[in-house]
Amino acid sequence: MNLEKIIEALEDGRDDIFDQFIPKESISYENTMKFLTNLSRRVASSLTLKFLSKFIVKHNFKFVEFHSFKVLYSSEPDFALKVLQLITSKQADKVLDFNLQFPERQKTATTNPQLEESILTEITKMKNLNSLQLVQYHVSPTDLVELGRNLPELKQLRFEIDSNIPSQTDVVELVRQFKNKFNKLEVINLVVNGHEMKPEEESSSVSIWENISFLCLQNIRLVNFVRYFSDASKGTMVEELISQSPMKKLDAIKLEKFASENLKNLPFIHFLMVNWHERNNTIPEPELDLRKLINLKELKNLSCLIFQYLINPACLKFFLENVGKNIQALRLEHYHIKIMNVDLNLIQENCPKLAQLAIWTGVEDSKSLANFTSLRSLTIAFRYYENKKVLLSNILAAPNLEAVRLSDFRVTSQELKATISLVQSKAILTKVETLILRMYKTTCQKSKGATEAESQLFKSTVQEMRQNEALVEVDYVSEPSTNAIFHIIK
Repeated sequence: MNLEKIIEALEDGRDDIFDQFIPKESISYENTMKFLTNLSRRVASSLTLKFLSKFIVKHNFKFVEFHSFKVLYSSEPDFALKVLQLITSKQADKVLDFNLQFPERQKTATTNPQLEESILTEITKMKNLNSLQLVQYHVSPTDLVELGRNLPELKQLRFEIDSNIPSQTDVVELVRQFKNKFNKLEVINLVVNGHEMKPEEESSSVSIWENISFLCLQNIRLVNFVRYFSDASKGTMVEELISQSPMKKLDAIKLEKFASENLKNLPFIHFLMVNWHERNNTIPEPELDLRKLINLKELKNLSCLIFQYLINPACLKFFLENVGKNIQALRLEHYHIKIMNVDLNLIQENCPKLAQLAIWTGVEDSKSLANFTSLRSLTIAFRYYENKKVLLSNILAAPNLEAVRLSDFRVTSQELKATISLVQSKAILTKVETLILRMYKTTCQKSKGATEAESQLFKSTVQEMRQNEALVEVDYVSEPSTNAIFHIIK
C-alpha cells in the first residue's frame, strides 16, 4: 500500500480514491500492522480509524491481537477499543482468533486489572471465534459464564488464574454455572498468576481448575498449566509448563483393549471417563475379564474418574481398589432404570484423597462416613429409589463437608430427629457452607410423615449452628416433580 498517497487522501478527505490504494489481494496480518504502525506515526488516531473503516470492507480480520492496536496510540487508551468496535460492527462473524495479551510478558504486580465490560461485550459478538486468549487480566467466573454462553464455536481458551483458591462451595457453584457451556471447547491453557504463590497453593489451584474443567466440559481433552518466570539473561519473562492434564474418554466395550495396549501412557492420564452404555445394551452382554484390566494399576496419577451408566458393582470395586488412592473427584452418572447400589463405605476405604463425590443412583449407607475426612462436596440423587429410607445421619457424618446436595429419597421422622440432635451437639455439618435437601411431603393416610415444621426445624438448627453463614435450602412439596424429591415418612 502506498503510505504517502493514503495519507494525502485521508488529510484531503478524498474518500472516493481509497479504492485505488487499498489492494484487493490478501494482505497478511503482520504486514497490515506494519502499515498501521507507520500510518499512526504520521496522522491522528481519527484518520487511522477512518482508514480502517475503508480497509475492513475489503479485508477480513480473522486474527485480532488487541494490544497491537493499543500500542499504536499509547496515550489514547480508548483507541484499541474503538478499533475492536469497528471490527465487530462490520465483520464480527469473521474473527476466528482473538488475543487479549501483552505482546511481551512483563513482570507486573500480582493483581491483574479487571477485564473491562466494554471489551467483554465486543468479544461476545464474535460468534465464530475458535481461539481466545485473555492473559494479564482478571477474568471472573461471571465473565467466563458469559463467554461460554456467547461463543458456541470456541475450541481453545487461555486465561489467567490467581492464587485465591476457590472454596469447595465456590467449586460446586462454578461446576453448576459452567455446565452446558463451552460445548466445543477442547483445550484450556491456564496461566498461574501470583509471583508469591506457595507450591502447595499452586498445586491445589491446579487441581481444582482441572476438576472444574473436566467435570463441566463435555468435549475437553487437554488442560495445560503454565507460569512465567524472569529470565535475566534474556531480560524477559519466559513461559514454563507446570503440568499437562489429558482427558481420556473411553467406551467400556474397549476397556480390555485399552488396558493392554496403553501401558506406557497410563501414568500420564489424570482424568478418565468410561461410558458403559453400549456394553450394558449388548446382547448377550460381554463378560468383563478383570484379569485383563490389571494394567490399569498404572493409572497412578489419576485424579478424576467418571463412570457413566455403570451397573456392575464388581467393576466399581476393582477400580477403586486399584486406582482409588489418588482420586480427588468421582462421579457415577446414571440416566436410566438399570442402576446399581453404590457402597459409600467402599469409596471411603479406598479413596483417602477424595474431595468431590457425585452419585446419580442409590447408595448403601449402613455405615457412617465419620472417617471420611477428605470429603468436601457430596451430591447424591437417589433416582429410581423413591422408597429408600436413607440414614441421613450416616451420610452427613463426613466431618469436613462444605457443600451437600441430596435429593429423591425418603427419611424416617425418627432418623431426621436423630440428625437434628447431631447438628445441635455440633457432631456433624460444622463446616458446611451449602446444604440443599429436596423433600417430598407424603400424602399417605397410613403414614405419619414428619411435618413441615420438623423439616424447618432441621433447617433452622443448621443455620443457628453455622451462625447464619451457610446457605441452607429445604424444599418441602406435596407432589413429586421432575426435579429432585425428598420424602419424609414415618
